[in-house]
Amino acid sequence: RNIAYIGGTAGCLIREERLYGYRAALSQYGLPWRDEFAPACAEETLAVSQTVRQLLEANNKITALLCHSPHAIIGCLEAIHQVGRTVGKDVFLTQQVSLIGFEDMMHVNLTSPSFTYVSSASEETGHQAAGLIVRLIREPGLPAQRITLSGQLIARESA
Repeated sequence: RNIAYIGGTAGCLIREERLYGYRAALSQYGLPWRDEFAPACAEETLAVSQTVRQLLEANNKITALLCHSPHAIIGCLEAIHQVGRTVGKDVFLTQQVSLIGFEDMMHVNLTSPSFTYVSSASEETGHQAAGLIVRLIREPGLPAQRITLSGQLIARESA
């Protein structure tokens, strides 16, 4: 019920798109939007860790972190442990924090617990991009296109 969005630099288009989806999901389930639950920060593990530690210390009721990037996932993991909480399932419900990220990255898969993530549909993205390039070559005056692809939730141990 208390879900924070972590990472991405201010003004990053991908961050803005993901925040839009995050806000829509909160609204759909009747959960409030809180500015302080969506801090932007540099795409560096240490910066994320410091930001998340401050966030968790100020808001001990946060139950889940939605991570913008693999750097955010690793930074969140470190911060969660620093404040004495655990990732994923725990016998003490007040201690657990669910951790969910975007994109399946090899180094993130080597962690324990294994991370839940939203697949970025990379293959489909490449297919659509190549198709648009071919169309643009054939039709130089083609107007800008907007294509929305859905990711897939891959549930693992961290959520």
